[in-house]
Amino acid sequence: MMSILKRWAVFAAALAAFLGLTIGTAAAVAPTCGRGHHHGAVHQAKGHEHPRGDQSGARHHRHAPRDCPAGTLCAYTGDNYTGDLAWVSHSHADLRHSYVLRHVHSLYDNARYRSVTVYTRSHYRGQTLTLRPGTGVRHLAAHNHGHIKSVRWHRHHR
Repeated sequence: MMSILKRWAVFAAALAAFLGLTIGTAAAVAPTCGRGHHHGAVHQAKGHEHPRGDQSGARHHRHAPRDCPAGTLCAYTGDNYTGDLAWVSHSHADLRHSYVLRHVHSLYDNARYRSVTVYTRSHYRGQTLTLRPGTGVRHLAAHNHGHIKSVRWHRHHR
């Protein structure tokens, strides 16, 4: 018989996949906010460390952070791709209720042919930062970000 925790994890993964948020291990699912918006779970990447460097801008890296799935934007609560991790694979106009996306310190675009723009306000407004495929930012304070409230993907033209 499937335990209640396993059922909850399966439900959370299905809901997150439906919303375009990909998760690894579902720890919790945020309830709807009363306006019919559903919010996905956050994958916790405990103890994740990535080689440090003093790069502060968007840079191409030889390889993606270890826990960042292909085809996604990975957001970390720590500098240098450390801390809790959330990843997004589709455009979203309103991500205000994601804990990790409210406390972002580093980002990586692990999509092969898509650039991604992150916005500090919902519905694609506010300050923006665009990452090309295979690039990341190890410390977002240099870009005056930290709160990602919407994400838009673009086809990257070489």
